[in-house]
Amino acid sequence: FEQSMKMVRAGKHIIVEKPIVTTEEEFLILANEAKKNNVVFMEAIIGMHLPARRILKNAVDRIGKISNCRFEFCQLSSKYKDYLLGNNPNIFNPAFATGTLMDLGIYCVYPAIDLFGVPDTIYTQASFLDNGSDGTVSAIFTYSDKIVNIISSKTCQSDYPSKILGDNGKISVGHISKYDDIY
Repeated sequence: FEQSMKMVRAGKHIIVEKPIVTTEEEFLILANEAKKNNVVFMEAIIGMHLPARRILKNAVDRIGKISNCRFEFCQLSSKYKDYLLGNNPNIFNPAFATGTLMDLGIYCVYPAIDLFGVPDTIYTQASFLDNGSDGTVSAIFTYSDKIVNIISSKTCQSDYPSKILGDNGKISVGHISKYDDIY
């Protein structure tokens, strides 16, 4: 937040690595300041800018009424062994507002909101490491006509593709952060 504010006040356009900030209040302050200084302030979430995003959105329109969806991103962190050895690597350090949701989970949240809008309700559950960092996160986004399940973890590995299920077909997405292997 502090570094972004310095850049915005200096009149610099900035692209910020995810998460853009850690609170809604920080976002609103920076967005306001960016507008005041006539600069672009945006998050570098790659999936939102990939051509495959349009392919996925078009495919969603062709599979009928969607009733269920699962977005999954579970990737065993290369820093997890370091954490288990008693160290506190940045990616698992709550002082840096990191952990699974802020790192991998956001790749599941973005397509849910991009494709289906803001959910009516969100139910979440997490398993936490001893230092307070979330190691695994599961969420259910409910809409009036569908349920979206989000699963993310930095403490285990999964190769399951994400799925979108409609009454006229289904879509599989190999890696949700890249929108690859869409079929």
